[in-house]
Amino acid sequence: MAEEHAIRCLLDQEMAARGLTNPDLQLMTGISLPTIRRLRKNHFTAVDCRVLTLLCKTLDLGVEDLLQYEPEMMLPE
Repeated sequence: MAEEHAIRCLLDQEMAARGLTNPDLQLMTGISLPTIRRLRKNHFTAVDCRVLTLLCKTLDLGVEDLLQYEPEMMLPE
């Protein structure tokens, strides 16, 4: 299904690889459960830099490990 933007969040894969649940990540980062859910399901239109910083620091990842540009996801103009 095409999206309105071409950015995919890879948080779901990173959490699965570490065996982390949403509550685990919430406790580790302080990020709200709704925000974690939206990122994992790619149901977002913007990502707060504070959230990205917390995720990168906590999971020892770079932004490029969490966000991926996929132009084929874009809706046709």
